[in-house]
Amino acid sequence: WNHAALTSALDRTWIALLLLALTLGATAGAVGLLEPTETRYAEIAREMRTSGDWLTPRLDGLPHFHKPPLAYWATAAGFALCGRNEWGARLPVAVASALTLGFTALAARRRFGTLGISPPLAVWLLGSSLLFMAIGRALASDPFLAAAVAGFWALAPSPWALACLGTGFLAKGPVVFVPTALAILAAAALGRDRAPLALLGPARGWLLFAAIALPWYLI
Repeated sequence: WNHAALTSALDRTWIALLLLALTLGATAGAVGLLEPTETRYAEIAREMRTSGDWLTPRLDGLPHFHKPPLAYWATAAGFALCGRNEWGARLPVAVASALTLGFTALAARRRFGTLGISPPLAVWLLGSSLLFMAIGRALASDPFLAAAVAGFWALAPSPWALACLGTGFLAKGPVVFVPTALAILAAAALGRDRAPLALLGPARGWLLFAAIALPWYLI
């Protein structure tokens, strides 16, 4: 390819998403689990599979309710798919990070297209940043929370945005409201304008949020 053809190819959203997603997935298990958070999440997921108890996270047999269970469930699914190894532990994280990139492209097109912000450029900027490349591979609840927040902003106002909010609540609890609902409420209050409140979606969407977010907590 000449330079113009290469530039044209890299300026396509699907190519940016594909290359970065492949990079995330291909390197997910390149090194061992690096620090206590990764090993803790992996061990809790292993104990879930061994015990068959998917409701109570346990670490060394003791209940461990420091975080909601979504990341543990995803890691256990990775173990079932790839085996009990680094690939199994981190592949769900790579998928969550790829979803974050996809939602970023959608948000750039839906919300900032009139400003001339390029979805492929938004994907490249996020996907090649050092912090994203590091945390986007680390086994923790943060990549799942990031995907949920990005999904909310990409899809709002719609019931599916609130489904993402519910998923984030199941990943890391009430903190999901800080960069989403709380930001909208603050914008409405500071601007004395009710228009931003429309981003909180239809009432039926909150039923979907509750159906996803609350059953585990109630149980």
